Amino acid sequence: MHNSHHHAGWAVLDVAGEVDVFTAEALAEAIRALLPPAPDPAPHGVVIDLLQVTFMDSAGLGVLVGGYQRARRSGRALRLTSISDQLQMMLSVTGLTTVLEVFADVETATA
Repeated sequence: MHNSHHHAGWAVLDVAGEVDVFTAEALAEAIRALLPPAPDPAPHGVVIDLLQVTFMDSAGLGVLVGGYQRARRSGRALRLTSISDQLQMMLSVTGLTTVLEVFADVETATA
């Protein structure tokens, strides 16, 4: 499940449940909707709040990387917040901690 809202000039996408091969495309569509190809007056980028995510597999990681690339191409940023220990481990093992920006919470990510 995904809900979006705006905070301090950023689009915030709240993600809940499992992000896996069966649900990853829905997340990708939500990210694409918040990052149209041509920059509009807002947002600065997208903050993806993962506080309520219970599981993420490699398909989910692929969506996050794709979202990061889309944001960069449009001159915006993609930031992650509230990641689980499991996701932190996956980001570390794959080397994505050097690519994806991770923040403690939405307030910090949008400051």
